[in-house]
Amino acid sequence: MGRKREAINYTVLAAGSVEEALEFAKNHKDAIDLLITDVIMPRMNGHALSEKVKAMHPQIKTLFI
Repeated sequence: MGRKREAINYTVLAAGSVEEALEFAKNHKDAIDLLITDVIMPRMNGHALSEKVKAMHPQIKTLFI
């Protein structure tokens, strides 16, 4: 889905798949403050995704849905 800039100065990176989320995390140069993810997803669970993104952005917090 791509990027969407909100009026309150947050940038939302909306991914349609685990692969897209990892690509966003890899290529996004600024800090990513929050990852919101489902717990159960196809191909990779939310915890595994969180760990992979955290390796690239150690300061990130995760909200599991």
